Amino acid sequence: MADHLMRNHIDHADIVLKITGKFGISKHTAETDISYAQEVFSRSRRINKQYMMHLQLQRIDKFISHMEKQFYSVDEKRPVNEKMVQAMAKLYETYTYTINSLPDSQAAVPLPPPIFNFMLPPGVQLPGMSFTDALQAADLLITDIEHESI
Repeated sequence: MADHLMRNHIDHADIVLKITGKFGISKHTAETDISYAQEVFSRSRRINKQYMMHLQLQRIDKFISHMEKQFYSVDEKRPVNEKMVQAMAKLYETYTYTINSLPDSQAAVPLPPPIFNFMLPPGVQLPGMSFTDALQAADLLITDIEHESI
């Protein structure tokens, strides 16, 4: 949802409001989800671009091989076709440019630790808190629910 809204040029504050309203989460959680969406989709786009460049390199390589077979199988008595020489030079230039355009392999940027969401009974809301405080509050809540059901 966040990626869809960002691609539609919706203001960041409006995206946060839509996410908090739709899913009933805090502003902080919505902003964290937006940053995760940005990271995931930007990584996906980089991978897709690399894949497309890889396919382009394969096509160029295949065409170069085809042209080389034609070029080297030319009868020695016939003059060399200038257009074929120019085409091969352009193919080599394009191949080199495409290879140089590929990004260097880099380690993935580590994502921040996930935010844990606890399913609470209807009407129960907890304020934002640290991970340790959240675990303690969850333990107390679980203990209370267990005692109520006994």
